[in-house]
Amino acid sequence: MQVKTKAYVLNPELEDEYDILKRSQLYELSNDSLNSVKIRLKPLQENLMCGNPLLGTVITFGLIPSAVEDNYLYSFTELNNESTVEREINVRVRMRLSIYEIFYRGNMNQQIADGLREGYGKK
Repeated sequence: MQVKTKAYVLNPELEDEYDILKRSQLYELSNDSLNSVKIRLKPLQENLMCGNPLLGTVITFGLIPSAVEDNYLYSFTELNNESTVEREINVRVRMRLSIYEIFYRGNMNQQIADGLREGYGKK
C-alpha cells in the first residue's frame, strides 16, 4: 500500500475544485499547514465540446443514444519547502445522452476526480 502525501489546501473556497481533489484521493488532505505540501488550486477550465454527435439523439427524441467527450483542465500549484511545481492535468469525461439516461447524470465532480486520478503523473 502506497503512503499518500499529506497536503494542505490554501484556498478551499474553490469548492468544486476542492471537492474534486478530495474525491480523487491523490493526497491525504490535512489541516496541518506546517508538515504538509501546500496546494493552491486554480479554477477548473472547461473546453467546449462539439455538439454534432447530439444531432441524432435530438432528431429521434432521444431514442438513439449519443456520446460526447467533455475536456476539463484541472490545475494547481504544489508548494514544497524546496520547490514549486505547477501541475496541469487534462481530464476527459465521456457523457452519454438518450431518453433512457436523461434522469441519471451521475456526479460530475466524481467523474472528473476519476479522470484526474488516471491522468495524474502522465505527461
